[in-house]
Amino acid sequence: MASRELEKQIARALADTERWLRKQPTWKGGHLENKKGSAVSHRGPAVLSTSDAVLQFARFLNKQGVAWRDIHIDVTPAQWLVDPTNGRKRPQRIDLAIVDRDRLAGRTTPFSPARDKDFLFDAIFEFRLASNSWDRPRKSGRKPRPPARVEAGIKAEVKKMSSYLRDLWANRGYVVVIEESDHGWKRPTDASNDGLSVHYLKCF
Repeated sequence: MASRELEKQIARALADTERWLRKQPTWKGGHLENKKGSAVSHRGPAVLSTSDAVLQFARFLNKQGVAWRDIHIDVTPAQWLVDPTNGRKRPQRIDLAIVDRDRLAGRTTPFSPARDKDFLFDAIFEFRLASNSWDRPRKSGRKPRPPARVEAGIKAEVKKMSSYLRDLWANRGYVVVIEESDHGWKRPTDASNDGLSVHYLKCF
């Protein structure tokens, strides 16, 4: 089970990641674009993908005392690790998971949410990159608006994480949104709800 100390380490790592993001440079011209303007870059050269954000967060987790051996990135729970029953599905992929190596090594059979009473992972994370590629002047002169699909994607991540926690994949679940510019959302508080919390890391 995720300890109070681990929760504190995660909270500090999230704060460290946000501070780091705010210090990163942006593109000199505002954005990089293809000739047609149909493909537009993210905020700057530091984070080119969601995986970049996951990597940086893992680095700050380690600085806060979480051992590298307990941090796993881009986890696809295979059948040798997870044996779902009663119709429960295995997660297709988890962006980042924390699990005590010794506790994991003590397993003798694949994890089954219908059989086991403990959690498989101590904490799991799903990341979403809310790019600022939309936030640039329009030829029409109209005020740019963030695409609705971004917020819908975040809600889908929260729903997915709720199902993971319900099926005991982890004791704690975090949805982390890297917000590259102000999307104008009504952001929920970071307070935990049944082990799930949503965090918006602002680059601006």
